[in-house]
Amino acid sequence: MDSVIPPRQSERLGLALFFGSTLILAETACWFLWIFSRLIESEAGMVIHHPYAPLTQFFFDYRLGILLFPVPWLGVSIAACIRGHMRTLHQVMFSSTLILSLGTLSIVLALAFSLPWLPAKFVTMGARQSSAASIPK
Repeated sequence: MDSVIPPRQSERLGLALFFGSTLILAETACWFLWIFSRLIESEAGMVIHHPYAPLTQFFFDYRLGILLFPVPWLGVSIAACIRGHMRTLHQVMFSSTLILSLGTLSIVLALAFSLPWLPAKFVTMGARQSSAASIPK
């Protein structure tokens, strides 16, 4: 006798494989970004002798947030697996939002981690100009 999986179970299995593979790839990308942030912090700490830009310091202080970034998508995937089905359109939207947000995070991190390598006057130039413009003459 062949063991036949009921349609409901096979659909749940397909969802679990889809969500599992998508989230594993996303978490792998987050781990690489986390490792890159540790590397940048150690390298910049040895070379750069001025304070970091606020954006850079924010990502150094809250590095754990990079690893926890895919948690909302994990919640959606658990809810969909419990529910048992998800339309193809929603799966595409799930993947698209995850890829778009990871791309945005990568761009913001690239900007934040390039700021320490710029001259200190260049990084704080915008703050000085805006504060000087607000002082009445």
